[in-house]
Amino acid sequence: MKSIKLYLLMLLGTLLAFSCSDDDNLPFDGSDNSITSFSLTALDGVRYSGEITGDKIVVTAPLNVSLSGAKVNFSLCEQASISPAPEEVTDWDTEQTFVVTAYNQETKKYTYNVMRTDVPSEGEVRLVTQADVDALAASGVTIIEGDLIIGENSLKEGADTIKDLSALSGLIEVKQNIIVNNSFGGTSLKGLENIRSAAGIYFGNTSSSLNCPNEFDVELSALKNLGQLVVNSAKVKSLHLPSLREIGWLYLCAAKLANVNFSSLENCVTNFTMNATNTVLESMAFPVLESVGGVVTLQDYKGVKELSFPKLKMINGTLTVSSLSALRALEFPELKNVVGNISVSGVEALTSFGMPKLEQVRELKINMNFWSPQVAFQSLDLQSLKSVEGNFTFDGNALNEMSTLELPALERVAGKFLWQYFHGEKVSIPNLSDCANMDLFYFDKVKELDITSVENLQNLHLLGYNELINIKTRSSIGNLTLNAGNKEMPPFPFKNLQEITGTFQLNNFNSNSTYVISGIKKINNISSMGGSQFQDLSYSDLEEVGTATFQMYQLNYLRLPKLKTVRENFTFGSIKELKILELPALEKVGGKFTLSGMSWMPSDFSQMVFPVLAEVGSVAISDLKDLSDFSALKNVVGTLDASQWKVSGCAYNPTLDDMKAGKYIPEN
Repeated sequence: MKSIKLYLLMLLGTLLAFSCSDDDNLPFDGSDNSITSFSLTALDGVRYSGEITGDKIVVTAPLNVSLSGAKVNFSLCEQASISPAPEEVTDWDTEQTFVVTAYNQETKKYTYNVMRTDVPSEGEVRLVTQADVDALAASGVTIIEGDLIIGENSLKEGADTIKDLSALSGLIEVKQNIIVNNSFGGTSLKGLENIRSAAGIYFGNTSSSLNCPNEFDVELSALKNLGQLVVNSAKVKSLHLPSLREIGWLYLCAAKLANVNFSSLENCVTNFTMNATNTVLESMAFPVLESVGGVVTLQDYKGVKELSFPKLKMINGTLTVSSLSALRALEFPELKNVVGNISVSGVEALTSFGMPKLEQVRELKINMNFWSPQVAFQSLDLQSLKSVEGNFTFDGNALNEMSTLELPALERVAGKFLWQYFHGEKVSIPNLSDCANMDLFYFDKVKELDITSVENLQNLHLLGYNELINIKTRSSIGNLTLNAGNKEMPPFPFKNLQEITGTFQLNNFNSNSTYVISGIKKINNISSMGGSQFQDLSYSDLEEVGTATFQMYQLNYLRLPKLKTVRENFTFGSIKELKILELPALEKVGGKFTLSGMSWMPSDFSQMVFPVLAEVGSVAISDLKDLSDFSALKNVVGTLDASQWKVSGCAYNPTLDDMKAGKYIPEN
């Protein structure tokens, strides 16, 4: 028991050796080296207490309060000393170090610091004169709770305008907007460089521009977060926001803007708009921008040669690039998803376009149709593009140096696939399966085209396909239009096409004297109107057609050797050069059978040969001045009434009764 008591007494003595004691009855061991209290009294008489935690002393004071020359009050443990003497220190606005030495010479180091608190304003702050600026600076305000308005909208002659904001360097935050108005007379925003955040900064607005007396630079080096930035002014020369990480909305319409710095910008929450008639800005670089939550518009910055978005992955809206006439390359190497449309136009100097990771877009429209481009376009990289949910349009007359059109991943074009002008030799879209409408215009050097992967092609329109001799499709397609562009085209290029379920049109063939359409057995509607200068037109394998219309006055021969059935109307109009119409296998015309010349022009047509025709819905023959033999129709008149038989303007115009009476030719 005695040993336990002795141990407890020794333990108590040890603990007391490490603490200050005011009890004179306890033994003094001389090991105490603590500061027990600390405070500063500023020159204005306000006392600021220090918080002592471990070896740290922290005094908290407002940003606008100077502690220089403050009176210090402190206390130490018994018989301890301190160095340097606090009462000899005058600079309490900066860090200080003190060493406390106990009676037994054990030491402890303390570090003093001051922690500053913000000084808020109340509501809106409006600065109209230079005196207003100086008064705000003198107040020590660091945070403005409302708007900070600099200047007035109207610039009054002789008014005391603001020219210098440098006194406002103590400002660190504006809770609402910073608005610069027309009466601002400075050449920079020096004084606002320490502002870390604001709801918005406005140099004009989207409907009216800022027109102050002087051009000025904007450098806000501490700004990290910003709701809106609107620059609508020809007075802003430069824009440097190197610390800005996130912005809600960006709008730059600045005709004299020569350089920008958004080197830390990672995210734009809504719209990203650069739209101005600007010829001085040569580079747009957003090196770490990853996402835009709204639309991206880059328009009318005609001096921009370099555009850099190396990390942009997502655009949750449309992308419009327009009238960047000096731009050399349009590259978005990481862009994977664009929720809206992509539209590119007015880029006469563009040599390459690349979105190698883009997988899906609503609509894609690229206009490179410049008759006098500044340079030759050389490369298009859309290697990952799988789906276009609307139209895919590429108007590319400037693609003179692009040898191959490759879209290796493209599977779906929900709207129209319109590609106009391609001067290369190879087209590769091997996986396109879902595309109902396809227009391919002026593929003037392509010899082969394979689109057999397209499962339900409803409309195919070819224009100006000078060299195209082999087109591979499925055996059936919807509408097919061949337009020669007033040139002589190669032979019918479809090798495995057997059925056209819609309309087949031949347009603007200039000088093909003979044209043979082979392989097709069934066509729903033939529409061969004027503008094609065929002399001999043959549908060598056609067996059935829904309706057929021919308006070709220069045609000498129409050959339909296997045609058996016309389900509805058969029309051959504007007959002039045709002398004989022979349809050796035709058995039925379900609708009207019409043959007509031109009343103001003579016709050489004189003979019809329909040896097996047994059924027609009605007959209308007119203005064939050399036609007098109607015996080819003798087998059909028995099923017709007078309203279904009309003949006029011919060398012989028999009535239905004449035909039923066997008067197929005129009587002598």
